Amino acid sequence: MKKSMLKVKKKFLEKFWKKGCVVFFILDIFINKMKMNIRDKIRVELRRVLTEGDQDMIIMFKLYSVIFNTTDSSNYEYYGPDINKAEDIFNSPPDIPENMLTRSDMSFVLMECVNKYRFLLDDLIEDFPIEDYYDDSTVYELVHEGDWVDVKYREIGNINIGSDELLNNVERYYRGKYGKYKYNTIEVYDDSDEYKGCIQLRISDHTENIHNIDRFGRCDYYISVVIANYDPTKNRFGMSNDFERRSNERELIFNGDDDFDEVILDINILIDEFSEDLIYK
Repeated sequence: MKKSMLKVKKKFLEKFWKKGCVVFFILDIFINKMKMNIRDKIRVELRRVLTEGDQDMIIMFKLYSVIFNTTDSSNYEYYGPDINKAEDIFNSPPDIPENMLTRSDMSFVLMECVNKYRFLLDDLIEDFPIEDYYDDSTVYELVHEGDWVDVKYREIGNINIGSDELLNNVERYYRGKYGKYKYNTIEVYDDSDEYKGCIQLRISDHTENIHNIDRFGRCDYYISVVIANYDPTKNRFGMSNDFERRSNERELIFNGDDDFDEVILDINILIDEFSEDLIYK
């Protein structure tokens, strides 16, 4: 009798446990669903409140610009909200047109201003971030344009400043030796003081037009020395000169990184070579 009662109780408990688990499972789903509904309702209500206030919301927004200036022109290199991009452009070597590389009146300025905008749409403002839509007047109304303020400034020197110093020193050396700065006629004599011919030496900061070689007198040999970090006439005359230059015409090219003594040595070696050709021809 006792055993049968125990079996009945055991079966009853098993059924109750299974049904209880099902009930608890259903309750758990119901509660979670209610929580989700509550969260969704809170989220929707919060968005509604925020959206209703967007129409009257004044947003302060900072913009940056990088401007390349000369005494007679100004060009925007950057305009926008990204300070990192603005600073990268400000600090990078400028992309300067070739005809301006030797100017000494160039500068970069990084500026900033704070504008005020009003959001115009009925949509959620978070779907239209101001950094992407500040210049779209259908999304954001510019209600106040701030004053531009200088943040950083730097001068861009003449690219040939370094090479000009070397050029001046070399010109000064040959003026002391032959009498002139840019063009010198070097007369060549043998051991008996018999005149054998001459060498024309040109020293400049740009490639010459080879057809002007005889402008300062006709000589047997011609040496053109170009000392420049940037040669403004190389693209114009360089290729044609290479095709038309004769064996008695040479060009030596240097820049501001070259050593003064080595430049003088290279020029003198070529002068000596041409002098020997004249004496022993």
